[in-house]
Amino acid sequence: MARIGGDEFVVVLVGQAGAHEVGNTIQRLLRAISEPIAFDDFSFTLSASVGISLYPDDNDDPDILLRNADQTMYLAKRSGRNQFMFYSQELQEKAEQRGPMVHELRKALEHGDITVHYQPIVNLATGRIWKLKPLRVGYTMNAALCRLLNSFR
Repeated sequence: MARIGGDEFVVVLVGQAGAHEVGNTIQRLLRAISEPIAFDDFSFTLSASVGISLYPDDNDDPDILLRNADQTMYLAKRSGRNQFMFYSQELQEKAEQRGPMVHELRKALEHGDITVHYQPIVNLATGRIWKLKPLRVGYTMNAALCRLLNSFR
């Protein structure tokens, strides 16, 4: 296991008999991570989202395997906490299709075509803002953005 940054870690499993055994190992890891942790009068629980890329099935280049696992981890995270997913070519193709849309949406944000309004979430005990929740998105559609968004329906 190695920490590669922030809250991201890489686990390299050796000697696994295949995807089924890797899945079983990751399920045991997720159960262990989600066990409650007691500290003073508090109890904490953690969760993890795991993207799995298999050698040599998915690639034999370590950098590509890591990139595949990273992209798959984000998909697992979006589908719910404490999940794992295996990389597949289909997932890769979907990620590549989203790339231009993400680029266009970022450009629209930079040019003021999209505005995001946030609702503060306040910690009642301290009276301080704890986090911000996106409340509403307003947008001005240009023709290119309309075509792009329609292409993903």
